[in-house]
Amino acid sequence: MLKGSALDFIILVEPVSSGHLVPKLSGGRGKSTFVTRTNFVKQMQHHQVRWASANGLHPAATENGGSRDHVLLHEHRKQNLYKPDWWEMISGKEHRWARALTSSQCFAVNLFAPLVDDPALALAVFRRFCPHRVESGISVEVALEFAPEQTGEWLGEAGQTTQVDACFIVSRGNTQIGFVLVEVKLAETSFGTCRGAKPANKNGSGNPDPSRCKDFGQIHRSPQTDCWMVARHRRRYWDWLGDTEWFDLSHVPDAEGCPFRDGVYQLMRNAVLARALMVEADAEWSEVAVCVHAGNHIAHQLKYAVAGTADALDAARRIAPKAGFEALSPAAVVSAIKAADPTHSNWAGWMRSRYDLGPESCEIYVKS
Repeated sequence: MLKGSALDFIILVEPVSSGHLVPKLSGGRGKSTFVTRTNFVKQMQHHQVRWASANGLHPAATENGGSRDHVLLHEHRKQNLYKPDWWEMISGKEHRWARALTSSQCFAVNLFAPLVDDPALALAVFRRFCPHRVESGISVEVALEFAPEQTGEWLGEAGQTTQVDACFIVSRGNTQIGFVLVEVKLAETSFGTCRGAKPANKNGSGNPDPSRCKDFGQIHRSPQTDCWMVARHRRRYWDWLGDTEWFDLSHVPDAEGCPFRDGVYQLMRNAVLARALMVEADAEWSEVAVCVHAGNHIAHQLKYAVAGTADALDAARRIAPKAGFEALSPAAVVSAIKAADPTHSNWAGWMRSRYDLGPESCEIYVKS
């Protein structure tokens, strides 16, 4: 754990029925291989189908009869949430597969929605996880699918801008002073990949020369011409990545591919937004955290080593060392909310059953 920078404790044991993915670096240059005991994605899908059946949602409410019996029909999509009216929190920002029972977006809503309309509870949970950021007189609010209005301008994004699954917004009086940006993953297999690293499709849409993405040195020296996301879409990520007070790209050899072509892409964008909140919005501090189901070891693993590691979080920490990238257990969030407000006991039990988070008695907390 990063001392004095983010979350003070984490659950070490969170029993789940899934197996594990063990990363290994092969003898080849920068290539990682894996030993997979079980497929967590399929296992979570099966768990969700069983849960839906036990709760009257299967098969009538799902796309049963095909390969997507873990996907709710459109008219039943709100049943993906503990409280159907929570859907309003993401209305207009729904992900394509928000109605899938394995949706990370709905997992994030179910996990953090109790804090959205309860600033006292949000403050209590924040105090427990971020004691180093606590000071007298602060207030805390939680926003889902967080994206300031200026995000597109700051990051050079048109249309869909970077949205953070959940954000703790800390204020002193009427002034927002700090942010904890939380990326949530249930059964997704990575922290996003850059579409610029994919070849153009049959209609010619996309990067006509993705081989450029294999030469980090050239991209770093001239992103305006060699990064398709800059040249074609005017993204400003590389402008921010040049901020050496926040980013350190010295760990990435020139001969490697772009570190953001694979599973560090989303983490980089969150780190860029965190820095933009400090530079453009005058925040005193900003941090990034990740909240991944304990059984999902796949999301952390990179196809190719980045900055000398095959772990996405380790790579992100090396590239943006001041951003934190601390790991927050979903079960820890459930326990913290229940401990601060026992009226959420039914919700806590529902979360543990719905997402196979394990019994509360098996949680182990340790100091960093």
